[in-house]
Amino acid sequence: MGKIVVTNLAEFQTHLQEFTDRGEDFFYRGQRDSDWPVSCAAARRLVANSTDILELQSLSDKTLVGYLEFLIAKARMRGFVPSGFREDASSLELLAQLQHQGAATGLIDCTRQPLVALWFASGQPNSRDGAVYVLPRSATKGLTSRRDIEKELQAHYLEDTLSSWEPSVIGNRIVAQSSVFVLGVSAILPHQMEQIIVEKGCKTEIRSHLANVYGITEEMLFSDFPGYAVANGCDKSFDRSNTISYWIERLEMAEDDSAKATAHFDCGLAFEAVEEHESALAHYEAASLIRESMSEQGEDAGEGK
Repeated sequence: MGKIVVTNLAEFQTHLQEFTDRGEDFFYRGQRDSDWPVSCAAARRLVANSTDILELQSLSDKTLVGYLEFLIAKARMRGFVPSGFREDASSLELLAQLQHQGAATGLIDCTRQPLVALWFASGQPNSRDGAVYVLPRSATKGLTSRRDIEKELQAHYLEDTLSSWEPSVIGNRIVAQSSVFVLGVSAILPHQMEQIIVEKGCKTEIRSHLANVYGITEEMLFSDFPGYAVANGCDKSFDRSNTISYWIERLEMAEDDSAKATAHFDCGLAFEAVEEHESALAHYEAASLIRESMSEQGEDAGEGK
């Protein structure tokens, strides 16, 4: 298969079908820059964030394993084992937790879901072409037993063999991203995978389609409290009209006339803030009518005394 470049979701799905027609299972990885090597973050940290595949490959296995063992030992020594995590958990399981929280580890994040990889490949629109990498499951040695998971780390890395591990649920992200960890090497070589280029100018449209059709968004993929906080940072776009849904919900929950009048007025302010003046006026009028009715009922009650 020659070089593949896609500009929309439909083209991606067409080429994806060419892979699935082979009758194989695949793992996928999305990267927002197609020039980046597919490597573990630990290797990039150890070689000063290099993007040179030869430099990453030249990293000594002993150096990589030594770093990973140091990372884990220091976490255990300082009592940073996550709440609810088994004290006798294997080094590999603790490494997965560190990866989950953003540490540079020897695990290469992949997914079983190609559209999730496409979302990651569509980051930073208009800057660089992205890429989805397709790795046959058969190119890896699956870690499936408890005995595999409990091996010392050096047993995984000193063989220079690709291994794959589909971890048990250690958080919402694992489920949402259909995560698979590839390990055993500092970088996956280009000839071991196939690449689908995502054209830089089409990334915004692709992410929009992924959100609207499949519900794939940052909040969905990073569905925990830290992920939610990052997804709502000041550098993330937000449609102000979405706040209206909160005030409409408050109106629907109002249990008496006083609460309904206040909720209508708040809805009016929210609509006015996004310059939907007709809707704002309708809510102001509804609030006014409720308050007039409440006032008349109060007067009637006074006359009956």
